[in-house]
Amino acid sequence: MSSAPRQSPFPDRAVEAIRRIHALQDERTLREAMAAAAGVIRDSLDAAMVVAWVGDGRGGAPLVGGCGLSEEDARLVASLPGERPATFANVDDHPALAEICVRATSPTTIRHCLHAPLRARGDARGEWAGGIVIGLSRSDASSADLPLALAIAGALGLVVSATCAAESARRDAAGQRLLQRIANLGASLAQPRDVAQIILEEARAAIGADAGVIYLVAGDFLEMAAVSDGDPENTQPYRHIPIAGTVSEQVFGARGARSWIFDEAPVATQQMMATAGARAVASAVITANEAPIGVIHLSRRDDRRFSGDELDLLCGIGAQVGPGLAAALRREETDAELGRRGAALSLLHRLADTLGRTLDLAEVLERCLDFAQELTGADTCTLHLFDEEEQCFELRAGRGLQALSPATKRVPLERSLFRTPDSRREPQVIRADDPRLPATARADFTAAGIAVGISTPLILGERVIGLLGLGFRTLRIPASSTLSTLMAIGEQQAVAIDRARVYQVAELRARLAADLRETAERVLTADDDAAIAGALVDAMSRLCGSTMARLATLDGGGHLATAAVRGYSPELLATAERIGSSDPLFRLLEATAGPLVIASPSDLPAGSVAGDHFTSGRVASVVAVALRLGSRTVGLLASPSASPRRFHNEEVAAIGLLASLAASALERRRLHGEAEAERRHLGDLIERLPFPIAVVDHALHFQQTNGAYRSLTGLGDGDALHRLGIARSDGTPVPEGELSAVRALAGEEPDPVERLLGTPQGQRTVQILAVPLRDAEGVVTSSVLAIQDITALRELADAKDRFLAVASHELRSPLASLHACVTLLQIDPSASTDPERRRQLIGRIQGQIGRLSRLVDDLIDTARMRHGTLPVEREPLDLVTVAREAVELAALELTHHHARLDAPEPVHGRWDRHRLAQVAANLISNAVRYSPDGGEIVVTVRRVAAVALLSVRDQGIGIARSQHALLFEPFARGREAGELAPRGLGLGLFITHEIVRRHGGRITVESEPGRGALFTVELPLE
Repeated sequence: MSSAPRQSPFPDRAVEAIRRIHALQDERTLREAMAAAAGVIRDSLDAAMVVAWVGDGRGGAPLVGGCGLSEEDARLVASLPGERPATFANVDDHPALAEICVRATSPTTIRHCLHAPLRARGDARGEWAGGIVIGLSRSDASSADLPLALAIAGALGLVVSATCAAESARRDAAGQRLLQRIANLGASLAQPRDVAQIILEEARAAIGADAGVIYLVAGDFLEMAAVSDGDPENTQPYRHIPIAGTVSEQVFGARGARSWIFDEAPVATQQMMATAGARAVASAVITANEAPIGVIHLSRRDDRRFSGDELDLLCGIGAQVGPGLAAALRREETDAELGRRGAALSLLHRLADTLGRTLDLAEVLERCLDFAQELTGADTCTLHLFDEEEQCFELRAGRGLQALSPATKRVPLERSLFRTPDSRREPQVIRADDPRLPATARADFTAAGIAVGISTPLILGERVIGLLGLGFRTLRIPASSTLSTLMAIGEQQAVAIDRARVYQVAELRARLAADLRETAERVLTADDDAAIAGALVDAMSRLCGSTMARLATLDGGGHLATAAVRGYSPELLATAERIGSSDPLFRLLEATAGPLVIASPSDLPAGSVAGDHFTSGRVASVVAVALRLGSRTVGLLASPSASPRRFHNEEVAAIGLLASLAASALERRRLHGEAEAERRHLGDLIERLPFPIAVVDHALHFQQTNGAYRSLTGLGDGDALHRLGIARSDGTPVPEGELSAVRALAGEEPDPVERLLGTPQGQRTVQILAVPLRDAEGVVTSSVLAIQDITALRELADAKDRFLAVASHELRSPLASLHACVTLLQIDPSASTDPERRRQLIGRIQGQIGRLSRLVDDLIDTARMRHGTLPVEREPLDLVTVAREAVELAALELTHHHARLDAPEPVHGRWDRHRLAQVAANLISNAVRYSPDGGEIVVTVRRVAAVALLSVRDQGIGIARSQHALLFEPFARGREAGELAPRGLGLGLFITHEIVRRHGGRITVESEPGRGALFTVELPLE
């Protein structure tokens, strides 16, 4: 039994859908109508998704309306390839459509798609075509639904026709109004860039672009005149671009308007679009009198291609604005030309005034660069001067360039742009990619970012004396009037440079003459070979402009020995000293009439050791000259330099004169040296004598002294005799007539005498002997004064006498006391029966025995110390305890003094208890002995870092600084003591010093006369 045929639901709802679609003709824009139609179709047919689109057939972007999927996916559906008739298809049979449907809904929702073509009459320019895709989820959908889809597409086509006709009319009216406003801009604004900016804003708003730019033609390049909604940083690299390789080139060829999306644009345009974030571009040429004067570009940040109407409007803008913009450009150029001429005239006057007031070449060159950059606005500037001898241009000043290759610093005439006389008048404009530009110069252009260069000759009469080079980092060329002014500037600069060069030569001659004169004076007044050689190498380094110079003398064996050197490294000097008389370089020097300049290793003769100079990397050029006496070569002067340098003829001549001066000076010193050999030999003998010797002339000045004499007296050659300060033993000065040296000058031969002599070390006791010196005729020419310092012998004798006197007194005194006590015990009966009396006498006897024991101990300790056998027995010890016991023991004997201890905390270490007690007792005893008016004696113990400090301060007579060093010598007493402390052997401080030293410490004293004394002992804690 067959089933009844299925009736589609479309007929029941089609009439309502078509009616609603017809009602969409009242929509304001075609885009809105398309979007509304998609919604009506989806709602009326219960579709899962709907996409409707229409294109104008002229390359404009299609208008798309959709429901049920994203805008991006709707555009993808509209862009699926092929002219599709009305079709019914399973989604799974079309992978691209299936992928879009999966993103739109779940895979099971959309199973079938209906496609119906859409046709619409646009306007007089042609029809628009498009289509509708309806996604259905019904399982019973079939090709029977196609007629309804076609009916709906037909209804939508009518809506599109009516809507686009109304929209075109509105757009045409708005475009005409826009074009009329634009046509008036050329007459209302004077500045072309103001015109361009307003045109751009109007066009961008009318067409609906996100950004825009207007370029004006400048030769083969475009210069940005206006930009709208563009980041200044992003647009900076594109303010001056070539026409070739961009969409502008294609627009100029079409003389109309064109539209591109990103993938279709040339590579250069894609880079610009990527920088601005653009995805679609529309461009139109701006024309005036049928000639292109610029181009206008509009861009969008999405892939919507510009429509035909938008391109027509943009093309109309380009044609309409051209005449007014061209007129504004002509006005601007006329005003600019007048301004340039006035500025050029003013600049020429200032240039003449400025250059006329200076003769310094360096300043002239700098001013030339100033005015050239002021005139042209160049980014870089160089100035080469022409060398007639070398026939090349040499760089003398430059700006804006970090580094230049050597080939650019020195340009031979045959490699320059001014090889022929015909090319030496006009400035040469050259681009960085010009094949005429040498490869090295092209590399320098690239490194400095130079796009265009201008080389202007500096002409004096018929001679080119230099080249002024200007570099521009953007592809722009100064106006012809500016180039003419640049030529005029070049002529003035040539005159100023030539005048400064003449003055520079005169100044160079004067400087070289003064330098040679000063060197000659130094050489003639120098009194030794080192000073002469030093003056010569100094002069050589100055003349050669180098920090390095060497003077070498030729000995009889053909060896060049270094006499003086400046600035050589040890390695370089070692290489130089390998050059001998057999070296090819030295033979070349002997054969060369004047100085030899070696600017590269190729200038050296083959086989010369000097080649190592250059391979070391520290030498780029060498100037050398042989030193001659007649036909004999006596040495050489050489000056290496770390950089190549060319020499002026005046400098070469000066170096030759210096070589003649050096040869004469060396010969004169050789002869003088032979004459002085005997005198130096005698002087050396005198100098080596261990006792002071001086030669005195009749003016009573020292002609010659030896080291021992100078060390003793502090006087030397040329000093006056009276400065010796010779006195008798009682301190009274010796009259001049009685001086031994004066008597010897008178012909006497006086006996040795003992005198006092004032020296830097203090007054000394000396023995003086003077003998006369006579010439061949027996005339006394001078006297020899011999001095023997006998201070130590005298002090030793005094110390011995003092020691014997003190020792005899110190020993006799306790012995006498003991004798008296024993006698009392013998003759006084009560001494044996009265206990108190016996106790007193025995106490006296014990005290004197202790005194004798201490004297003997001091003598024994002194002997041990001199032989290095004094024992030191270390044990853990508190230094405060030792100091306290010493203070308490001293207090028992003090009657007019007060001793106290200042020790806030224990100070522990490993020391000898007995020896440190001896140190403390000696320092306290010394303080008591030299404090005649009593007063307080303070003993302080502290720990400071890793050191223990024991100090004793008194308020006594003090000690002069000159006596501090003698205090710790055996048997020594301060001179200020006088009769204050006659007792004692003078061994206490000596023993104290030695004990402290054997503990690894030290003892110091701070004292001045009348201010007491502070003795400080430092002992290491470890």
